[in-house]
Amino acid sequence: MLTTCLLTGVVMTTNTHFRGDALKKVWLNRYPADVPAEINPDRYQSLVELFEHAATRYADQPAFVNMGR
Repeated sequence: MLTTCLLTGVVMTTNTHFRGDALKKVWLNRYPADVPAEINPDRYQSLVELFEHAATRYADQPAFVNMGR
């Protein structure tokens, strides 16, 4: 039997359901204290606007470092 997970949209071939501990966001305890657990999806109108804001905000920092360069 094929089942579609409502959480991820993944089609599964068993009767697997996510309950209890499986729904906990276990990765949140690894976030730094200043990183929010949730985002505001209405903050930016598009990915372009998000990118432009980030590029302006962090313009003085390197975008990529490889082998210390």
